[in-house]
Formats: sequence, structure tokens, C-alpha cells
Amino acid sequence: MRKVHGPFPWRKLPCNVSFLRGRHTRRTALLASLLCTLGLSLSTASCSGPAAAVGLEEGTQSLVIEAPRSKLQVGESVVLIVKFRDGAGKRVPNGHVTWKSLNPSVAALDGDGSDSRKLTAHHEGTAAITVASGDLNGSATFVVGTEVSQTASMPAFLGAEGFGAGALSVCRSRPLNVIKVTTLASDGSGSLREAVEERIRSAQFNIIVFAVGGLIDLERPITIRADCLYIAGHSAPGSGITLRGRGGNNSQSIFVVKNRYSNVPTSDLVVRYVRLASGWSPELSGEEHPGGNLIVYSCNYCVFDHISSRRNPKYLYYFVDTAIQSSSPITDVSLQWSIAAETLADHPTAIHVSGQPKEGYLLDGWIGMQRFSVHHNFISTTGYRNPHVTGMDHEVINNVVYNWEQGAGHTTRGSRVDFVNQFWKPGPLTKSANLYEVTYRCDTDDEMGWDGVNGRAPSIYATGGTGPHNLSDPDNDMWTDPNRQVACHKRTGDSGEPGEALPQSYRRNRRIDAQAPFPVTIQDAFSARDVVLAEAGASRRLDCAGDWVDARDVLDQKNVEEFFSGSGLHSLPHASEGGFGAWPGVPQPGTACSDSDEDGLPDVWEEAISGDATLAKPDGDWDGDGYLNIEDYLNGKG
Repeated sequence: MRKVHGPFPWRKLPCNVSFLRGRHTRRTALLASLLCTLGLSLSTASCSGPAAAVGLEEGTQSLVIEAPRSKLQVGESVVLIVKFRDGAGKRVPNGHVTWKSLNPSVAALDGDGSDSRKLTAHHEGTAAITVASGDLNGSATFVVGTEVSQTASMPAFLGAEGFGAGALSVCRSRPLNVIKVTTLASDGSGSLREAVEERIRSAQFNIIVFAVGGLIDLERPITIRADCLYIAGHSAPGSGITLRGRGGNNSQSIFVVKNRYSNVPTSDLVVRYVRLASGWSPELSGEEHPGGNLIVYSCNYCVFDHISSRRNPKYLYYFVDTAIQSSSPITDVSLQWSIAAETLADHPTAIHVSGQPKEGYLLDGWIGMQRFSVHHNFISTTGYRNPHVTGMDHEVINNVVYNWEQGAGHTTRGSRVDFVNQFWKPGPLTKSANLYEVTYRCDTDDEMGWDGVNGRAPSIYATGGTGPHNLSDPDNDMWTDPNRQVACHKRTGDSGEPGEALPQSYRRNRRIDAQAPFPVTIQDAFSARDVVLAEAGASRRLDCAGDWVDARDVLDQKNVEEFFSGSGLHSLPHASEGGFGAWPGVPQPGTACSDSDEDGLPDVWEEAISGDATLAKPDGDWDGDGYLNIEDYLNGKG
């Protein structure tokens, strides 16, 4: 069930309206905001996303209110910021701004700031917030109510769980656009890049399937700007699909997910069963190594499933809300059943979920990082951030972490995070000072210290973990001695050393209140270890009949074997991949399934359900289960 804040059962992007100098009175501005909340707009108002400024004439300026969301629960607070934009939509220096709530009994403004104010919801209803600076006016409308649900009757695919699992529920009523990848070339006709960057259609349900398997050696990153997009790597024959980033700007990046247009986020995105492995470029060194294997600057309702991400100098998985790349919060995301392994030594990060300061404002991007499920992943031989999760209402469940250097499980700032039934096993790379399983950044001399940010203290729930401080007791209290597993990550000055206990005030004794539309199936730590090591990563593919076929590559298998043997690197390699061994050979392309009508459904599968190789249509629903026929094929048998 997709959670929607407010009394109305629809899902909509945050509503922010830009107004031209002298073009609208305050009354018209309020009307435009109310229409925006209803999904309508005036010709000079933009309802499509945070801080969107559409139709501005050259030389004009506008005021834009930004907020993490436009639907609030009673008692909830959000920080609003105002920006001045020129006619091209670019930010210009702010003047003094006057704020006002036209409905203070519903939602009231706190504080006396000019650039940012806190809005607190008090009663159900609708509140309009206005801003003014000279003859410029702006407005945004917020709906306050009790939490209700929008029905998503089934997950994005069979096996999707967590906060992102409601993805694609809004897509199945759209026309279907099946795109087939037919070449391993980095660019050109039939390439994955062409499919993602040129053949995606707005207002359609876009599904990318593969008629070829093997290695795609990219000359530059593939940029994803879309909604309703499903990349089905498990449809590839042979060894499946491996992508490697080499050469050009951002040479070490493979997939980069950005806003669709203006400041409207990518949404309803599913990426499954692909291998990402950048490797080391000898032409680059140190901070010249940009990007990461999977970089996400913008995503709402997204699932990344059974991905194998290895060998990047910076980030294997990087989810971040930044002022430069995105003004849109990143929410409702699942990273599941994937592998993060073998970071190279520059800025070696396994999984990073966080945000950065927004153009000097007090509102950091981390506050907009909301409702992430990081579950059933295998993290092996990495530097740190294994994972790092900062933001609100995140859950880290049933992950297996081996041979970390530091930061086995990490959070910062005033985050609200759950760590549930994790399995940690130190290896040769793990330093004795970094054995603690869940750590919080405890520095007292920076903004990530003990008191969080903006007066928000961290709220951490940790239970059921098995690791170096507790090898066998699933009922161990992770917060208390003698088997304490929760501690400071770092502490500067003379006040303490790594491993210092956290205040009990940071402890939460129950799960977060936010509920995923399809909750994660939780095992005890030992059971999770076994199933994750057997199934995580791009470990299988579909044959032409829709049966699952084992397809784990030698790199993933090597990391699993090192877990069982307790082997692996003692230090991360610098300036090469030599410490990890040679590249594991070129994946095999295999033979594409026969598809007589070129509709993305293999003839064998169509014949099995309809008796004819061309009768079943990809947008039909032969078994009435709600999934389209092509989704049924991609769900696999069993």
C-alpha cells in the first residue's frame, strides 16, 4: 500500500508554484496553489515538482517555495526554504522575504528566518503559505490530515519488498512500450543507451528487455530520466548483462539517475539483474576518479533488485539529494538482494544513502531522504559505509556484511533508522578499532554531532544482530554490555575513543511507525546469511520458457567463497585492481530467444500459454493476476 499524507487518496509530487513579477495578485496566487493541489494549474503556475519555474519570460524573476512534501500529518513539521529564480529558472541572490500562513490553525510557521522557516501541522485541512519580497509573490499549499493509503494491489514484481515495492502500480494502465536491446555497443541503434536515453516514452509503461548478453563497455554513463521504466537484465541470454564504465567524463559511473525534467523526479523505476563493474582507469588518479557504479540523484518509488556492483574507486551504490543535481527529495526506495563488493581505494564506499547541504540553507538534503529499505544484500571487502544510511524512516534488514574496513553499519545526523537481524563477519581487512556493528558519527566539533541537526536527535532501533561482539545470542541487547554492538564511529579530541557507548536517549525500542506497502520478509540473522549468500546479486537469468537458470559470475562466487573461508584482502588496492586478481573474462552473449512477432515475449513462452507463438500480447493478462503478460514472463516460474 502506498502511503499518502493527507485526507485524499492520490499520490502527487510536492506542489510548488512560481509567480512572475506583477503578473498575479496574492488572491490569484492562492487560487493557483489550490488548483495545483487538485492537479490543475494556471498557465503561469507550475505544479509539476519542487521549485519548478515554467513559462517565465526572459528578465523576469520568481519566488519559489521548496518543501520535502506537500501532504502532512497532524503534528508533523517540515522546513520550507524560498529561492529567487530568474527567467531561465536559475537561482539568483535572495532579498528579504516576508512569510505568512493564511491558515495558521491548520499549519503555522515557526521562527523568524527570511530564507527558511519551519512549518508545523496542527489540524486537518488545507493551509496556504505565502512569501513576498518587494513586488514578488509566491505561494504553496499544504494538505494536513491523517495518514491514509493508496491501494497498490501487488508489488512491482514478485519478490519486491520494502518501501519501494509499490513502484509501477500507476504504470499498468498506460500504453505499453517494449524496447529490445540488440547490441552490446555503447551507443547507436539497438543499444541500451539508445533504449534508456532516446526511446523512453512519457505517459507509457516502458519495459526494456535484452536479445543479447555479455559485456557493454560504456564510453560514458547512461543517464536515466524517466517514469514507469523497468530494465529487465534477467531477460538477457548467455552470461547475462555486465556494464563497465570506461573513458570520457565521469568515466567510472555507469547508471546515473536524475530528474526527468526541470525539477520533476524520476519515479516508478525498476532495475533488475545487471552487473556493474567499473574497474580502475590508469589515466585517472585520486579525486579525479568521479562518480560511482550506480548514482541516484532523484528517485521516488524505485526498486534496485539483484544487482552486482563491484570495483569502483568511489561508490558502488550512491543515493544522495544535492542542491546541484536535484532539488527533489528521494523517497520510497528498495535496494534488495544485491551485492556490493571490492571497492577500490580512492573513496571506497559500499552503500551510501544521505544528502548534502542545499545551497547554504539550513535544510540539508538528508532530511529529504525518506523511507529506504536496504535489505538482503551481501557487502564484501569494502572500505566503509556498509551501509551508511542517513535520513528519516529507513530500515536496514537481513544484510550480510563481510571484511569491512570501517563502518559496518553507520548513520549520522538526526536520522531515524532501524537495523534488524544483520549478520556481520569481520575479515582480514577489518581493523580492531572498527569491529562495532552499528555506529553513529559522534564528533562534537561538527554539525553531525551528538545533537543531530536543527535540534533533531537521532532515533536508532537495533535488534537481532550477529557479529563480532555477539556470535550466537539472537536476543542479545545490542545497546548494553557485555555484548554491546552499538557505539560511536569516531570521536575527536580527548573525550573518547571509537567504541564509546551512545546515550540511551538515542535508543528507540520499537520499529519505525512508517510501514512499507509490502513489508520485508524478515529472517533471523543466521537464516538470512544462508539465503543471501545463495541468492544475492545477478545470480540467475530467465530461459526462453521463463524458467530460472543459474548465472552467478566468478567475481560474485569468489566473494561468497571468501566469506566462508575467512580470506580476502588485508588492505584495499591502490592505483590498480591487482590485489583483486584479473578481470574475470568476457561474459558470453548467448543465443537470443526466438521471438517471431518481436514483441519481447519468447515464442516458447507464448506457445505455452496460448498455443501460438504470436497470439499472446505483451500487454494482455492471460491469467488475470493483474500483471501484464510480459511481466508474468519476467516474474519467472516458481
